[in-house]
Amino acid sequence: MHNFLSEPDPIICSCDDTDFLVHKAILRSASHVFAAMLDPDSPVAANAADNNGKAVSLEENTCTLDALFRICYLITDPMPKDAGEILVVLEATKKYIIDLTVEFCRKLLVSPQILHRDPLSVFAITYHYGMMDGAASLRNAACMSTCPRDSRLQVLTSSTVQLSGRSSATRKPAKTRSEG
Repeated sequence: MHNFLSEPDPIICSCDDTDFLVHKAILRSASHVFAAMLDPDSPVAANAADNNGKAVSLEENTCTLDALFRICYLITDPMPKDAGEILVVLEATKKYIIDLTVEFCRKLLVSPQILHRDPLSVFAITYHYGMMDGAASLRNAACMSTCPRDSRLQVLTSSTVQLSGRSSATRKPAKTRSEG
């Protein structure tokens, strides 16, 4: 079979040693960062590629890259188990500047299977990423949640979590009847 592409496509390697055979044209169109990384004349490519210039190693794990590439390729949607998995995809989205992924992740965050499992994390993530339409409607649900916090949420700023009403330091004491 004849390959109609003039250049061989690279292999993207995850930090946990999974190889992804990718199409350079698709990743270039999805992200300016990938475009620079996959351009053989770019200094970014020289830093990212291994000795043969064909494999590119990334810091993200298999689960994160699989979700990211599924969104870029517009194939079967990734189905994350929780808000923390969506958060790491959003962090990779920010790093590789893949705009179409942000809206996709927002929709996943407000899906019933994620929202009802951990509304506090959904609120913190949507607020942190400026998805205020989702954050505003989630604030009350998140404040009432007794769900445990996910350790992957540590990348969010403390002010984001304080806005959720979980921090007693940010709450004002209730007035008594005598204080009027």
